[in-house]
Amino acid sequence: IGISYNFTYNNKVYFYLHALFYFEIKNIKPGLVLHSILIQHYLEKGYDCYDLMGGYSQYKNTLATRSEDLITLCLQKKKLIFQLENIARKVKQWKFNSSS
Repeated sequence: IGISYNFTYNNKVYFYLHALFYFEIKNIKPGLVLHSILIQHYLEKGYDCYDLMGGYSQYKNTLATRSEDLITLCLQKKKLIFQLENIARKVKQWKFNSSS
């Protein structure tokens, strides 16, 4: 049981976000089922592509027929609050990388 928020542009569907209800039974994969149904739906409507929009997840790897790199860019004004945020992100990333 789930809901998906997608964008359509130029005859392509771009997956953006979903909310899922997870069952206690581990064999039931609501995300995989949701995407499978949506891919079939959009295929029947004549869309050319269902883009899972980057990032690695097992369900994306299972459903995808190919992958492309997703590049993100963040532009910020030179303000103290943004500089502090960037420092915090670097510290968090450093801690994550050194713990693995």
